[in-house]
Amino acid sequence: MIELPQEIRDLLVEQLDEYIDEIVNTPDAEELAQLVVEKLPELAEELELEFDKGDDIIGYLEIAGDLDAPFQDMLMEQLEMMDEENLTAEEVLVTIERLCEVDWLQEDDEIYDMGRKFDMNLAFDADDIVDDDY
Repeated sequence: MIELPQEIRDLLVEQLDEYIDEIVNTPDAEELAQLVVEKLPELAEELELEFDKGDDIIGYLEIAGDLDAPFQDMLMEQLEMMDEENLTAEEVLVTIERLCEVDWLQEDDEIYDMGRKFDMNLAFDADDIVDDDY
């Protein structure tokens, strides 16, 4: 599972909705997947998110979802199985959530703004644990 700020989800839905509303034809799965891959890093940078080991958000999603292929390819494959004619931005995000096991954090969630650094493998050092009974 991966935890990301709800704000990034909201902004991505907004931008995908604008794209879908502006195009004349039915949204193409390949184009939508490409747009997501372009927009996610932009939004992560705008929100000043940092990821473990220098990965970008796409690499982070690939690791979180334990994907067998690049994120864009997997997303496109999932979107192609859906009714492209009635595809909405919300459905694209639900697909991403399922594919990569994303959990969206609200601003008031305790971990949300801890340096805006998101680490999938949180480790606790036993030396940092204080036992008040001793």
